[in-house]
Amino acid sequence: MVRGLTHLNSDLRQTWATPSLLFSHLQDEFEFDLDVAASKRNAKCSRFFTEADSALDQIWGPRASAWCNPPFKTIEPWAKRAVLAAMEWESQTVLLVPASVDTAWFHDQVVPHSQFWFFRGRINFRPPGKEIKADSGPAFGCLLAHFAPGISPGFMGGRCPRTGQAL
Repeated sequence: MVRGLTHLNSDLRQTWATPSLLFSHLQDEFEFDLDVAASKRNAKCSRFFTEADSALDQIWGPRASAWCNPPFKTIEPWAKRAVLAAMEWESQTVLLVPASVDTAWFHDQVVPHSQFWFFRGRINFRPPGKEIKADSGPAFGCLLAHFAPGISPGFMGGRCPRTGQAL
């Protein structure tokens, strides 16, 4: 197994929650009203889809502001759905995903259809219901991809546009 990619083979790590402080900063920026890749234990919005709800089969709109920290072993369908949500339902979606810039989903979905930011350093995720530990982050960096109607796609640097908060 390739060192650093063990997260792709752990079902438990697929449900780890977004750190609350990170989500709070992003909530100030994007005003989310829907969490599309959640469980009852890690949902970040009062309205959310769980695995049982089959989020990829749901309509993320109209005009929703969706948060998505998807299972890292299956990014491409989530990115495709975010593109569809922007084009068909006039919704915005922000994905928190691995910074896998060599993948097809990054080049086919993120680059042409989103504004994206890279994080400086690594994010420490946490298992549902537990505190963050120093070693709870993946062995790779992450990025945010913002899909929305009418945006100018491309790399946005290291700060969110409205609040100027560093990522």
